Amino acid sequence: MVSEQRIHALGRTDDGRLLHITFTLRTNETRIRVISARDMSRKERSYNEQEARSRAALQHGSRRADLLGTP
Repeated sequence: MVSEQRIHALGRTDDGRLLHITFTLRTNETRIRVISARDMSRKERSYNEQEARSRAALQHGSRRADLLGTP
């Protein structure tokens, strides 16, 4: 039996729903087969919020460095 790699994506929809999507790539990675789509669990929401704060802090630091002319 050949096992497929399952990919997990956590994200927010345009309507603000926080979803956990599990999928595989098919046909030379040009097609997606969705395995499941569900609302994030409390633990996943917490993780997603922490990651978003980390990304925002990194972006803020990068913009500040650009404004100050530091490398």
